Amino acid sequence: MSAVAVRALFAPMTILTNPTVRKILLAAIILNVVLPIGHHFGEREEAAEFGAQEGVTVAMTTFALAGLYIPFLAQGRLQRSRVTRPARGTVPLLCYVVFIGLSLFVASDTELAFFELCLFVELLLLYMLVVKTTVSESEVLFLARMLILAVAIESVLIIALWAGMGHFSFMGVKTRVDENLVTDITRIGGTLGSPNDVAAVLSLGLILAAGTAVAPVKRAYRVIAVIALVLGVTGLILTFSRGGSSGFLLGLAIVVLAAKRRRLITWKAPIAACVVVLLICAAFSDTLARRLLEDDNGAAQSRFPLMSLASRMIADHPLMGVGANNFGVAMEPYLAPEFSGEFLYAVHNRYLLVWSETGIGGLAAFLWFLLATLYRAFRCWRFRDPVLSTLAIACAASITGNMLHMCVDVFRCRSIMQTVILVAAMIAIIENLLIARRSTASGAPVMQSEPVSV
Repeated sequence: MSAVAVRALFAPMTILTNPTVRKILLAAIILNVVLPIGHHFGEREEAAEFGAQEGVTVAMTTFALAGLYIPFLAQGRLQRSRVTRPARGTVPLLCYVVFIGLSLFVASDTELAFFELCLFVELLLLYMLVVKTTVSESEVLFLARMLILAVAIESVLIIALWAGMGHFSFMGVKTRVDENLVTDITRIGGTLGSPNDVAAVLSLGLILAAGTAVAPVKRAYRVIAVIALVLGVTGLILTFSRGGSSGFLLGLAIVVLAAKRRRLITWKAPIAACVVVLLICAAFSDTLARRLLEDDNGAAQSRFPLMSLASRMIADHPLMGVGANNFGVAMEPYLAPEFSGEFLYAVHNRYLLVWSETGIGGLAAFLWFLLATLYRAFRCWRFRDPVLSTLAIACAASITGNMLHMCVDVFRCRSIMQTVILVAAMIAIIENLLIARRSTASGAPVMQSEPVSV
């Protein structure tokens, strides 16, 4: 084989191993959160009516992930003799995926369960790859910047939609505006369709932006974070999501208190932030008052019958559940006359939804992943690194805020869970870096690219 043929054969591998190409692929994965370009295969439109995954999604993330895995697996094959361990935090997430897989055996609609299994297998692969291949502080900051950029893009689109502009449909991405004729409240769904889903993604990114704004990073990064915060808070308000706003305020309070404790800020910064938020709220004061104080057309009250349905399912199927993504099809036998006229949808409580669909084991694995991630962030905070520890606590605050939001919402949206996975992966990466630094300082050998699992 000629030298030209050999170079042509390995050209794709050379391209994929290029650091710039890797950054582009990671950026595509993160931007896919707010620009969900993709296609549903085996789409079942009726499934979406009761809050289920409606198909197997092949998205921009899928192709980018494949492009990132090819050189990673090739490198592993060349270094087969090296003993590698799973990425930090993989075990609880893997256990959750296993319980989703086991639920296929009890699901009345195995196709729907398979849809959710495909999603979480891809998210597991994403988590493992990001944690195993991100090995520097600059790469962590790149991930943070891209998440903040995604929030800014979505916020600009939301503001444009509120102003009567920005409507578009492209490659499966559609903007949406919900107009409630009863309450006369216009809620912006952005590119994700549901205002509550958009609020969850925004709150995750905004809290990370707050952490970046108070961390001792480059001034340009802090300026970008502050701009994203102003745009994002405006966008969050325009979703009029009470759960998303509550989660954001909780996470923001954690970041402010943590930064104040480490003397990264004075009280002038949070006071100025509160003034800005109040000014933004004042611009929408009438609509906010109606959303918070007036009748919401039974939106909040409708959650309680759904929780009752979930409790009955759990009582009958506590160990294995009714099958992943099967809540909507499994609730029919439980629809007593008292549920006549009620809003029938997946239960608006992520914890009850996981328990009712995947059993107690699935719930335990799901909580294990979230709580272990928070514990990992607390360990990072104790390292007292001015940049990485601050980013870790901001990531933990964003997950904590969304754990509160999970009490009142479905959290089935691919974009939400992908963002949660990316934020959790950032915490694992930060812990790897901080442990490697401590080991290097003490003179102990460390392999930074092969983190030990916890």
